[in-house]
Amino acid sequence: MDYRTEVLSDIDERKLIIKYFSIIGGLTTLVMGIIGVINHNYPLFLALLGSSLLFFLSAVLSKHGQMNHSASIILYTLYVLMFYLVLTGGHHGTGPVWCFIVPLVTFFLRGLKQGTLDIVIFTLISFVLINISIRYYNYFGAYDDRLVSLYKRLFIAFIIVTILTALYEYFRSLYNRKLADLAEQNQELANKDTLTNLPNRRCISDHFSNKKTLKKTYSIVLIDIDNFKQINDQYGHDVGDKALQHFSKIFTLSSRQTDTAARWGGEEFLLVLEQTNKLGATQFVQKLQNQLSSYPLKVDNLTVCFTFSAGIAEIAPDTHFDQAIKQADDLLYKAKRGGKNKVLSD
Repeated sequence: MDYRTEVLSDIDERKLIIKYFSIIGGLTTLVMGIIGVINHNYPLFLALLGSSLLFFLSAVLSKHGQMNHSASIILYTLYVLMFYLVLTGGHHGTGPVWCFIVPLVTFFLRGLKQGTLDIVIFTLISFVLINISIRYYNYFGAYDDRLVSLYKRLFIAFIIVTILTALYEYFRSLYNRKLADLAEQNQELANKDTLTNLPNRRCISDHFSNKKTLKKTYSIVLIDIDNFKQINDQYGHDVGDKALQHFSKIFTLSSRQTDTAARWGGEEFLLVLEQTNKLGATQFVQKLQNQLSSYPLKVDNLTVCFTFSAGIAEIAPDTHFDQAIKQADDLLYKAKRGGKNKVLSD
């Protein structure tokens, strides 16, 4: 299941609905089977009893998370039972009335595309069976002349109900996709810093906190732009914003695909360098310093030069992410206290 579907498709809720379908179907067919015994209709009783057992089996499978198997049992048990009722007429020829529940169950379990195919096949088979039974009703004893006229109209009504249900499923799916798009956009906004277009602190924290410990060797780098307040005071906040964007661009152009950068807050950035020891991380950060020195920020007729300080912590496997951040933060603090434009590693 892809991300957009996962956002709005609640697995637990779907499992619950399938379970209720199974239980309701099992109880209904069981009660109707008992009524069949009372009416001495033993073939109908056996058909309903078998259906009831399959519905309850579906409930058990749903409880154990096998929703696809559970849904298939529900649907195809229902189809076979409907075919039987269409062919034999059920109790006094009223069995085919139950076919009106088929479109609802089919589209819910199978979706619009597959559900439409299933419904077409079901309708064609039912049409053939009901015509066989009508033609030979004296043999099957299912329909009299009045029921033949009634069921011709009910068949048309079934087609109309199916079309309306399909339209509902289409618009429901369309609305669901729109909600999925909106949820994806909201997720992106929640996890991205709109100024630098980098992941934000929440995104990185959630990603690595879920892993609890880092299973590979990483280097964590905390970077703080030096004298950033002075840049804002001297040139204005617009230039300060462009300085943040400028640094982000330099990092993006200099980094590997496996490297990750985030705006940690204010003028602070976090770098996560995968499979990189502290020596490699130090060389990479020094490269960033050289790039920033060689390509200062230019805004209109202004050339704005700025530097940064960094703290680097090499993280061994099974180290907690929060512990890694604290180590890098302590080193960054020492670098700032030591005169700025410095890189310190543990």
